[in-house]
Amino acid sequence: MPDAPIKLVCFDLGGVLVKICGDWAEACRLAGVSKPTAMTDDRIVQRINAINTRYEIGQIDDAAFECEVADAAGMTPRAVAALCGVWLKGPYPGTETLLDRLKPTGVRTACFSNTNARHWRIMNGEATKKWPLRRLNYRFASHRIGAMKPQPEAYEHVEGASGTAPESILFFDDSADNCSAARQRGWQAEQIDPQGDTVGQMHVHLERYGTL
Repeated sequence: MPDAPIKLVCFDLGGVLVKICGDWAEACRLAGVSKPTAMTDDRIVQRINAINTRYEIGQIDDAAFECEVADAAGMTPRAVAALCGVWLKGPYPGTETLLDRLKPTGVRTACFSNTNARHWRIMNGEATKKWPLRRLNYRFASHRIGAMKPQPEAYEHVEGASGTAPESILFFDDSADNCSAARQRGWQAEQIDPQGDTVGQMHVHLERYGTL
């Protein structure tokens, strides 16, 4: 356990607080869109991933993303938009209860997510009661920061904007690489299994760190 008390609990969104599609194939099924054969080509997948990275650090907007992915995958921009529309499935059960339990402890909370402007609007839009973001003290998103996990600049932004020393941050993420990058900066980090009870896993860790 760290010598410094935890002052900020930082949550990834997709795979930690929010259930998302596991891949494009699942999104295609949910959206009723035929999976393009191009998406079985590793070179095409790498191209789409590169486009998505630019999208998630705010270099391109929704329309450009739709057009570029459509061109790469042999789809229509409307079909790409449909896939994006079903990607977010909603909060994991118990998310709001967990955040409400943290509130009276005095420990601040934040989300720290690689995400895009479209999904950010959804999670911060009119239907906010469905999403847990309104319960957080800080909301950090890659497309607003201009850098994404596991880039050090993204973690540095969270430290500076929240005014929190690295050793006093507890971070939950479903990516081993993102957790490793956090630990390299001195954060406390725990990897979450998105296929399991994410809230239950975090509850155990929070008790172990003396935060709950």
